[in-house]
Amino acid sequence: MAEVENLELSDLYKRAYNDADLIITQFPEQIGKIEILDGEPSEYTKGFQDRLKQHELEKVAIKNFSTDQLKEEYKKDFDGSQKDRSNDLDKG
Repeated sequence: MAEVENLELSDLYKRAYNDADLIITQFPEQIGKIEILDGEPSEYTKGFQDRLKQHELEKVAIKNFSTDQLKEEYKKDFDGSQKDRSNDLDKG
């Protein structure tokens, strides 16, 4: 039977991931200026790079997001303009 991979993340990895998240959310203009040295990556470097990769995936997903695709997939009118909301006001 194959050995189960240890999926627990180190504290250093978590700290780096959170540090990168802070930069992404608070200082997004600095992302392109970050240089990571070549060589054997440390746990910190792996965590930092993983968060940067996740950020890039999120940017692509946002760019490709389409409400038309959601409407087609779920066959719903997300506009909400057709729904009579007068009953919602009477409940209060």
